[in-house]
Amino acid sequence: MFEEASNLAEGNNKVNLVSFKGTELEALNLNLLYNVGKASKNQPMLVNLNYKGNPEKPEDVFCLIGKVFYSF
Repeated sequence: MFEEASNLAEGNNKVNLVSFKGTELEALNLNLLYNVGKASKNQPMLVNLNYKGNPEKPEDVFCLIGKVFYSF
């Protein structure tokens, strides 16, 4: 998931990517996400993609919220 988000943000000045991984989540008091995710062999991660849309129309808001819990 992070790789896909990173590819989407790469080279796009309207998309900003911020991610938090493992104990960074715990430090941010995102304890539920951290504790559920730490049961996986992969570290838990939160990925935030921020889209900076059309500055001439600030009332146009686009929001996509999702979650993925997976284990390999």
